[in-house]
Amino acid sequence: MFKVDVTRPKDWKKRQKKSPVNAQIKHQIQLRGQYTRIARQATQYLKDMRGAVKELLDEAVDAQNWRSANSLARTMGNIDRQVRDQYAAMGLEITDELADLAKYEIDRVLPR
Repeated sequence: MFKVDVTRPKDWKKRQKKSPVNAQIKHQIQLRGQYTRIARQATQYLKDMRGAVKELLDEAVDAQNWRSANSLARTMGNIDRQVRDQYAAMGLEITDELADLAKYEIDRVLPR
């Protein structure tokens, strides 16, 4: 069989660290991590919202206040308000996170 020499030059590690391609790959991996973190935050918001809605429904079932149309409308209104507030909070936070990430990207590409 053929033997292949796979020894690397002594300064190979230094060249790898300075390589613009490696820097770009490292940066892309970091960005992917940031997007994953933001997605996990959104998932956690949705889980929290689900828990809050379940809590309101359980409370309404325990109180048996669905006997009249007004009670049912009030319960559904509370749930709707809870969902709207949770989505608003989630939207603001995700918008802020993405804006910070975009600002970081712009500052990285266009240094001052």
